[in-house]
Amino acid sequence: KETAFHFAMRGFEIRHLTPPRIETSSDIPMTLLREKLEPLVRPRLTDWLAPSAVAGTEDYLFEEVEADVAQFRTSLPAWRKQLDDLAPNKPKVILSGWNAGPQATALAIAAGERGIPQAATQHGVTREISLTGIREEVSYEPVTADFLLAYNRESARVTNLSPLVQGRAIPVGMQRDHYRTSGIGHA
Repeated sequence: KETAFHFAMRGFEIRHLTPPRIETSSDIPMTLLREKLEPLVRPRLTDWLAPSAVAGTEDYLFEEVEADVAQFRTSLPAWRKQLDDLAPNKPKVILSGWNAGPQATALAIAAGERGIPQAATQHGVTREISLTGIREEVSYEPVTADFLLAYNRESARVTNLSPLVQGRAIPVGMQRDHYRTSGIGHA
């Protein structure tokens, strides 16, 4: 919110993109995808799980993959249309709270095809704002955007080390909302 506000105060016009309606079933024959992935997945599941859990876990994993494929395939044309509708306004950047997942990946692809950079914000409430948080480590953000606006240098550093990150994390500080809630949970 604050980043969008600062853009607006500097003369940028803010437009809201509506997330596409999500489909959960795909028109792609998942049997082919499963055929290709099963030889990679099954040995690992067999190594990690009790024999009685392998088949059920494998089925669940492929159901999730099918849902993600369907979300991506539904989202990509919807994002393309929305961005094409905005083209007369010559968008300069897309600011998103999504930085991973099928819809975020589709948005990043559609924006990239149109030469529009995308910046995503760090996700979640972290130990930066609550001393009672049980997580002590800083983990990476799985970023599909060109840039991740990270809360601090350490978060940016760890994110930039991840092989899963497509963009670059930049430390910009936390939103004021988080500072206003920093007393919550403190002794």
